[in-house]
Amino acid sequence: MLRAYRILKNLQFWLLIGLFTLLGLAPNPGAGFASANDLALHFCGYVAAGISVSLARPNSAPWLRFLALFSYSLAIEVGQYFVPERSFDVRDLLANGAGIATGLALYQFAVAHLDRKIEQLLHPIR
Repeated sequence: MLRAYRILKNLQFWLLIGLFTLLGLAPNPGAGFASANDLALHFCGYVAAGISVSLARPNSAPWLRFLALFSYSLAIEVGQYFVPERSFDVRDLLANGAGIATGLALYQFAVAHLDRKIEQLLHPIR
């Protein structure tokens, strides 16, 4: 059961990355979010990504998790330069970085404890 939980934690991260890649490189993903603030969406999305990567890789150093996600967000922004109707935007990178840092902090101070408790409950009794 513990193994299945850990697999699910990795799967949720890779599904999120797939969704971010799809939305990040689509020609016009904002059609459904016309009234939403673009920077707020970047921030909130990367808060979720910061928590997600921490669930998938809790033993990795926080700075490595930050660097991996920020590098990914940079790659998406660079990729947008080559997609019609999209563009590279430094403000998006700043919102992404702030969201990642917030997500990592939320994991550290709120989610990690819950995650450890779930793993303890699922750990087979010896």
